[in-house]
Amino acid sequence: MKNLNHYLLLSSLVFFTLSCDKIDEPLIELDACVAQCSALPGENYIIKKAVLIEEFTGITCNNCPDAALKAKEISDKNPGGVVLVGIHAGSFATPNPSDGYDADFRNSMGTEYYDFVNPIGLPLGTIDRLDKSNPQQFPKPYTLWERNVDDQLALGDTADIGILAIPNFVTNDDGPGICLEVKFKAMADLSNDSVYWTGYLLESGIKAQQKMPDGTKNKDYIHNHVLRAGFTGTFGTPIPNFERTINSTACSSSSIAIDPSWNKEHLEVVVMVYSINTFEVIQAIEIEL
Repeated sequence: MKNLNHYLLLSSLVFFTLSCDKIDEPLIELDACVAQCSALPGENYIIKKAVLIEEFTGITCNNCPDAALKAKEISDKNPGGVVLVGIHAGSFATPNPSDGYDADFRNSMGTEYYDFVNPIGLPLGTIDRLDKSNPQQFPKPYTLWERNVDDQLALGDTADIGILAIPNFVTNDDGPGICLEVKFKAMADLSNDSVYWTGYLLESGIKAQQKMPDGTKNKDYIHNHVLRAGFTGTFGTPIPNFERTINSTACSSSSIAIDPSWNKEHLEVVVMVYSINTFEVIQAIEIEL
């Protein structure tokens, strides 16, 4: 698996005391991340199963707005049961300033995953990273997303791993950033599996020109759940010291720099855990900052 063992750990662990569903403003400004994993609260794991939709999109992809609407419709239908990530990569995501497409939402993490999945045409997306072994079915057209999500949610309400993720803004010599500490709890026996965790930083509410299904240019289009960067490498990092027996726990952390052009009020953190054996997502959660 390409670059499966490549990951970034940019900081030590940190002590946080915020809730796991919605971070109330203002966030605490920390001078540095401090290693106190044991101080993390031991409750409030998110164990309700959520399905991860990783949508490949682009500013000049005229059918991508329809896919985004479908993703929102699926999410609205399943409150708390769907996590959305918009990955701008490939030729449709390439800026064309002469034609008014100035926004560049591409980044190395999104491009590497796009190249790995190798979607032929857009819009396409992966649903809980199912069917990785079948290149023809791995990236799925948006017309199939709802059926796949329904099938995944029908498997059970409780994820095999619960996640508690707590981010905080940090300040250091390199400027503003976010320090993320994550705690995991095995809700089932996964001792015969290997699991990695991946952290995404997303931004919503971005106004930028988008090509529409009728071929027109919408200068006021709002882009949501845009992948900005990763707390880990593209394919995540192992959960350290995780026995994976039922009720066993483990934690990890990482930090990320914030680009000054990003709106801190509209940032989101997504944490997901997936199986190395099958490549399928076990659990995904989203936290608004």
